[in-house]
Amino acid sequence: MSNYHTHSIEDYQFTHGLHRIMSSGKYIALHPHFLGRPLTHEEMDFNLLYAEQTLAGFRIFGSNVDLTLSDDDLGKSLVFHKIASNDDDFARYTAAGYTEGQYIWIPDCCGGTPIDCSTFQVSSITATDAGGYSCGDFVVDSITATDSGGSDDCISFVVDSIVATDSEGAIAPTPTPEPTATEVPPTATPEPTATEVPPTATPEPTATPAEVSNREFIYFHGGQATVPYADMTAAGVTYYYNGGTSSTTDLSVAMQDMIANSGNQYYATINTFTMPSNQTITGNNQQTQWTYPVTITDEPYYLAVPLTNEFPEDLTTGSFLVNPANGFATSANSSKLFTDANGNDYILYHLSTNSVSGTTWAFA
Repeated sequence: MSNYHTHSIEDYQFTHGLHRIMSSGKYIALHPHFLGRPLTHEEMDFNLLYAEQTLAGFRIFGSNVDLTLSDDDLGKSLVFHKIASNDDDFARYTAAGYTEGQYIWIPDCCGGTPIDCSTFQVSSITATDAGGYSCGDFVVDSITATDSGGSDDCISFVVDSIVATDSEGAIAPTPTPEPTATEVPPTATPEPTATEVPPTATPEPTATPAEVSNREFIYFHGGQATVPYADMTAAGVTYYYNGGTSSTTDLSVAMQDMIANSGNQYYATINTFTMPSNQTITGNNQQTQWTYPVTITDEPYYLAVPLTNEFPEDLTTGSFLVNPANGFATSANSSKLFTDANGNDYILYHLSTNSVSGTTWAFA
């Protein structure tokens, strides 16, 4: 792939799997911090397309065949959309490699429910006696309006008819009202605006960690002799779930299944701890500790760290982990991204040893 301008972001598939969360369809910008090495030219090209063809990591589906925006999209807003099998463009989404339940941006009108123009409020009305009579006051009995701007556009309307009677009860002789009215739509949501993200030569500097605070860590001792029966941070691995009867290559699916079935037959026990707000990974000095349960056979130790701005450290480098029993600081073997059932992004780390013992670990 020598020229990124001739390609789509869907053309890029990396064996390390860090570039995309398949369950949501979200792309992740690559960074040496997460890979533990400089980016390749192909990975840098991917980052350029990430900046050009996605918004917050989700694909922009323009009206052109190559998914770029066209003149047909002028005047529309980008609407965040979850793909469903009954979508009018479902075949187009699947042809581009997307599946039901993934998220994309689509150009659409107004970004919400069309406004009902069947009702409005009259701000003022005046009448002129065209027949030379003095009618005194009159009362408007009824007024109707027709939207002349389109079924979902209340830009203008036309008054179809007005019926007026003398306030004394007599029918006024042919008054010619000159209505002026201001349409008041029923509390419409302000229309969102969006600007197409232009291409840039500077790759995104991070893997877009969440700004919302999530300080809950996940840890477990298992996954090799228990579901999902795999090295969970290895590239290109198959994970088994649903008690081992189904398979997937998506770590998010496997982790959500493990969390939902924690401690059940065939599953390891999933544990969590919340790091206090006054503590961080860097300079923790073993304030934060967690203990893994004992297993029957040798099993790997895993720790899932929230992917947020509060925890930018890469645990595969820097010796942030320590076994308090011996005091030796070390780093994790490998890592991989996943998303839990609540939409929280995590980095799953495979610690450096496999054992049956219930070892205690801490941050150095």
